[in-house]
Amino acid sequence: MPAAEPLAPSAAAPPPSAPLPAPRHPVVLVHGLLGFVRRTVTRLLSFAYFEGVEDDLASAGVPVRCVALPATAAVADRARALAEAVERLGAERVNVVAHSMGGLDARWWVGRLGGHRRVASLTTIATPHHGTYVADWGGLRVGRALSGWRRLAELGVDARAFPDLTRAACAERNAALLGGPEVPTFSWGGARPWWGIAVPLQVAFRVLQRVEGPNDGLVSVASARYGTYLGTLEADHFAETGWHWTPPGIARFDHLAFYRGLVRDLAARGY
Repeated sequence: MPAAEPLAPSAAAPPPSAPLPAPRHPVVLVHGLLGFVRRTVTRLLSFAYFEGVEDDLASAGVPVRCVALPATAAVADRARALAEAVERLGAERVNVVAHSMGGLDARWWVGRLGGHRRVASLTTIATPHHGTYVADWGGLRVGRALSGWRRLAELGVDARAFPDLTRAACAERNAALLGGPEVPTFSWGGARPWWGIAVPLQVAFRVLQRVEGPNDGLVSVASARYGTYLGTLEADHFAETGWHWTPPGIARFDHLAFYRGLVRDLAARGY
């Protein structure tokens, strides 16, 4: 089992109104599997996939947009949707910040669909670049219960994202991207001990821990490594975007401070 990575130190969070050095290019936030931009429950209640991040960065003077992709479509389809969404924004070049599966979509856009001409930098957060055993494990159980993904398609459910997250599928895609265009790419992983993992992720965390080592409940640190690895966040897969299911008594991950720090780093690197 791989040894645990040292956890990245959390930066002190400036007040939400504190201005940030703006990067040269706008920031585009890309959600992962089952993601969305914003959901409205009532006139006074709404929530976002990147909870509070877009508003917080915008209030600090950073040009930022979150784009919507098909929630459970295949990587290739989500990559095309990402290309179209960025085209509609009208920016000449962008800094893509992608969580989870969103990083796979961005890499396919960059390497196979001409995205290298529009992407100044790519930062991935807990992206399963080498796949996740959780998808392998889950796929076996879905296959047994429903006679495979074909039955889901017959029911009108586009579930092609799930097999696209298996280790074999990611290895095949990585091979297809070899030698193709690339952009400066930075990556972050996430890991917490079992008592700091959200209850809905506990089973997946334990399954993944046995096979791939330290993880955030869905993606291992080993799989999250790609390009220039910047560190391991002390967060589970939900907390990385501000969805805190942290058990009582466990310190919460300050996701807003993390994204502000990420933007400061992009600006300092000249992106």
